[in-house]
Amino acid sequence: MGRLKRDATLWIQWPQAILILGISLLGAWIAYKQVRIATAKLNLELYDRRFKVFEAARNLVSQVMREAHVGLGNISAFNLGVADATFLFDSDVEGYLTALRKKAIALHTKGEQLRGMEEPSERRNALVDQIADLEMDFSIEYERMGQVFKPYLKLGNI
Repeated sequence: MGRLKRDATLWIQWPQAILILGISLLGAWIAYKQVRIATAKLNLELYDRRFKVFEAARNLVSQVMREAHVGLGNISAFNLGVADATFLFDSDVEGYLTALRKKAIALHTKGEQLRGMEEPSERRNALVDQIADLEMDFSIEYERMGQVFKPYLKLGNI
């Protein structure tokens, strides 16, 4: 009788052990999926923050292309929009944004100098040529901007 009782107990213990193993595997699978969801959410938030920096740069270039000049308000909006770039991108994007800022400031400064000149002169003509060169540089920024930001603005990893 004792042996029969032991055999019955084994028949109960095996399903319990299998059930515990199944529950453990299910818990591990759920934890794995939660980690994947959290990672995707983090990547999406990082993408959103990076895209705002891209958008600020694009708005600056767009302003120059539309109006053929840039105001201090546009430069300030750009500076505010790209302030987090140091924390979101590598040095290549930071360098690009710094060069874009310098180019915008130079265009603004030369435009203000030109407004201060009333009569034609050799200096005024040179200033007009410099402004035209800066505007031409801005005309290729859309393509350059795409190349600089593209590695950072891909949603494929989410």
